This record gives sequence, C-alpha cells and structure tokens, in this order.
Amino acid sequence: MTSMAAVGASLAAGAGVIARSRGAMTSARTAMLLRVGAGMSVTAAAGVLIWASAIIPDDEPLNQHMDYWQNMAAKLDATFGSGDPAGREALSKAWSGETMKVADRKLRDFVTAGIQLSDEAVGRGYDLAQAVDRLNNLHDWTYLATAVQIALLIAVRTYSPVNPAAALTMSSLIGHRLTLMISLVYGLIVASTGALYANMDGQPTKTGPANVPQTDFPMV
Repeated sequence: MTSMAAVGASLAAGAGVIARSRGAMTSARTAMLLRVGAGMSVTAAAGVLIWASAIIPDDEPLNQHMDYWQNMAAKLDATFGSGDPAGREALSKAWSGETMKVADRKLRDFVTAGIQLSDEAVGRGYDLAQAVDRLNNLHDWTYLATAVQIALLIAVRTYSPVNPAAALTMSSLIGHRLTLMISLVYGLIVASTGALYANMDGQPTKTGPANVPQTDFPMV
C-alpha cells in the first residue's frame, strides 16, 4: 500500500506534471510531411495510406480520461490514504459488546474496499499516463524521422538535373525506407493504443466491490 499511496500522492499533486496527449497535432504534421514525400517518391506513397490510420483526430478524449482517473485517485487518497478514516479507534472507546464487533467488521470491510478502490484508481491513472507518454514519444520520433527523410528527398530532387537516373534510384530507396519506417512505427502505435483502451473504461460507478454492501460504499 505504501508504494501505491506514494504514486497516488504524485497523481494528486502532479496535475501539471503528468503528460498530456499531444498526438493530434504531431500526427497531423507527420501526415503533411508524408504527403510531400509522396509527391517526390512513388514508393513513399504507401506510407501516406498507412499513416492515415495512425492520425489522432482529437487529444481531448485521452486527456479527459486521464483527468478522471487522476481526480478519482486524489479523492480516494484523501479519504483512505492514511490514518483511520472510519474513526474505529474512537468508536471502540465509546461502546463495546457484540454490536460493536459487528459494526467493526462492517467498518473494516468498508475501509478495505476503499483502499482497494484507491489502489485501482492509482494504478489505472498511472498506466494510462505511461501509455499516453509512450504514444507522445512515438509520434514525436516519427515526425522528426520523417522530416529527416523528406529533407533527403528534397536534396536528391535538387541533384536530379545533374544525374536523373541516380536521383530516381535514390528517391525510390528513400521512399521505400520511409514507408518501411512508418509501417514499423504503426505497429508500435497500435500496441500502445491497445494499452490506452484497456485503461479507458473507467466511469463513475454506482456500486462498490461485491464483498461490500452498496449502502456501506461511498458514492464517488
């Protein structure tokens, strides 16, 4: 619980530190470069079609889900992160007997369920932030690598009047390499997107864990 609480505290306190999705702008820029490359090399045209499936239309859904889990983790950590949120120590001094034991068991179940839910929220928030960060890095790297290849194509195009045959061969090789690179990156993006979707199913719930009665579980 200690390590999870530490991560929860970082999620709660680091609203401005956790990575935000920026893939929409970067993927659109990469698509623009690929279209330029396709105009200079036929073998680069396939990369445009492949990358069309990797373009992120809007960052807001990803950022909203990160905000949801971050806020959930912060609220639960504030309630169950430390101490005795149910006040069981004070209750044990005020009364005793079988009724107290039954109530204490219910309170213990309540606190345990709260801690478990807090750990789940922290874990989902952390995994989602990590997946978004990986996706950002992939899009950043792809944009820079594509820009380098386009610069090479422009240089070859400038050299074309001197030796057209050699320029055509070089353009074809660069375009093929660019398409291969886009294909490999696309596979990595698909894997990262799968990790994102696995952590994007969290929505406010009306019930708690099965071992805790609904009336005893806090509505978050």
